[in-house]
Amino acid sequence: WTQPMRLSVRMRLLATSGVLLLAAFVVTALAIISLSSVNDQADRSYAQGTVAIKALGTVDTALGEKQAALNKSVFVGNTPNTQAQIDGVISADDIEINDALGEYGAIPHSDQESSDLAAFKSAQNLYQTAFGKALADAKTGAPTAAIEAIDAETILTQLVNSLDKL
Repeated sequence: WTQPMRLSVRMRLLATSGVLLLAAFVVTALAIISLSSVNDQADRSYAQGTVAIKALGTVDTALGEKQAALNKSVFVGNTPNTQAQIDGVISADDIEINDALGEYGAIPHSDQESSDLAAFKSAQNLYQTAFGKALADAKTGAPTAAIEAIDAETILTQLVNSLDKL
């Protein structure tokens, strides 16, 4: 058997300080690694949030422009040149809406958000049907076009309100 080593007070203090210093270093290293992960998650969250807000804003704006084009179509009636310009605006808005919904659909969603997106697309189909009927009647100058445009706008209001859920 060997005699236990007898450390002086100075050596004991140095050993304790060394162990504490090593523990502090390990905790600091783990904190830095953890913060790096949190930073990456925050960047990813910010990027996805920005894409979502931009896409939904684009959808909202394009739907409003599309409805305004329908209202103008009802107002001008059967005027071929103006109707051609209106068709161009509506076509551009449809492309914008589809592109923005594609961007929004590409980001990860919760089950609730996916359900809300499906409900939005379903309501969008209802709006598109009402819109198409009103536009067709407006192009022929039918007197019912104004009422149909109001019906389409009512559906649009509900559609735009559902954007708040997304």
